[in-house]
Amino acid sequence: MLIDNLFETQDIREKFKKFLQDIPNSPGVYFYKDVKNTIIYIGKAKNLRKRIFSYFRKANDFKTAILVPNIRYIDFMVTDTEEEALLWENTLIKRFMPRYNIDLKDDKTYPYLKITNEKYPKIYITRKIDDDDAEYFGPYVDVATLKDILFLVKKVFNIWKCRKNLTKKEKRPCLNYFMGRCLAPCYFDIDEKYYKNIINDIKDFIKFDYKKLIKRWTKDIKDYSNKMEFEKAEVLKQKILAINKLKNRSFDIKVWKIKKTDLEKIQQIYQGKKDELAKLENILSLPKKIKTIAGFDISNISGKYAVGSRVVFVDGKPCKSMYRKYKIKTVCLDKPNDFAMMAEVLDRSLNASDIDKIDLILIDGGKGQLNAAVQIMRRHKKDIPIISIAKKQEIIFLENQKNGIQLEMDSEILKLIRYIRDESHRFAISYHRKLRSKNFLKT
Repeated sequence: MLIDNLFETQDIREKFKKFLQDIPNSPGVYFYKDVKNTIIYIGKAKNLRKRIFSYFRKANDFKTAILVPNIRYIDFMVTDTEEEALLWENTLIKRFMPRYNIDLKDDKTYPYLKITNEKYPKIYITRKIDDDDAEYFGPYVDVATLKDILFLVKKVFNIWKCRKNLTKKEKRPCLNYFMGRCLAPCYFDIDEKYYKNIINDIKDFIKFDYKKLIKRWTKDIKDYSNKMEFEKAEVLKQKILAINKLKNRSFDIKVWKIKKTDLEKIQQIYQGKKDELAKLENILSLPKKIKTIAGFDISNISGKYAVGSRVVFVDGKPCKSMYRKYKIKTVCLDKPNDFAMMAEVLDRSLNASDIDKIDLILIDGGKGQLNAAVQIMRRHKKDIPIISIAKKQEIIFLENQKNGIQLEMDSEILKLIRYIRDESHRFAISYHRKLRSKNFLKT
């Protein structure tokens, strides 16, 4: 749908009204685009029609007031559930990096509770959904709430909490067992059916189905009492007392179980990034296949607390295990010298043991920064291609090319390069702020 001059004519208003009628009252994801047909905002909705319409009423906040005048096209996709819309929003924002999306642009994602699929399942917090047989509950927008829930799970249910290898038995149970917090499967042969029932109770607890739990436990208490198994009955009684204390506690969240079909859709999105890397090789005339890109940046205030960063993307996705941060050591910090600082960071990185895994280096800056980086590369007798990206015009510079390459602003290749550049900048700034805060606390 084309939005022109925010409904200045009756004809446009009628077209927009008709467009709204065509939007279903279904969950989904909506896309706002600017005059160049570039996505500038992505959002999710429980009800697409109501959500999209809400933007074109009188703006109630600053962000909406700034966003709406830039909207010229509206697209949307319908999903089966609100859960699926949330997953798509999270993934697509990272894919397209819209200008007006702030919260989800970095590599962080919503956390989940994971229950593993093994003889004695474990439960823990994760931000990554693996293609395995585990069960995932979430996503949780409020991490503090999620940690509270996990704490309560471990307090109410005596499940396995440590990381011991259960393939061999321990000589004695740990302290958690003697405190009544663990069944100690590392020492005892716990009945798998009994343990599975505890896991099922945890699932109901996570979904706040307290009424169902108390009803089942009350019945089990009677059964244990009739069998003279008073210790088991007492354990359940204490659980009911704990649940009753939690009944009045409010957790304003929604919990869903994530399906594998959702994972497959998300994986299709990320597959596109590999295709962009192949295009990058052709456009930049690079001599070899590009799989791993390292982005570098520096951060300082007038030379103080100067740091550098290296971020690494593999197949278009961040590889956090290869991220590195550097405190500037050799450059005089009385006068800021960005060229010298970048040279030091590159010099130290080129001596790293994993440098041969890098296929392309990306520098934040123009032709001058690129030439300085090339000199460092030659000194180390390495042949890793280097490119730089200048801000404002977003021009890409290559070695031995007088003029840079300017891609279309909505180019997927440019978006990937900017993503890497912005991530290296974010990582450098976060380390710079950390050092500055430490110094502030000392003084």
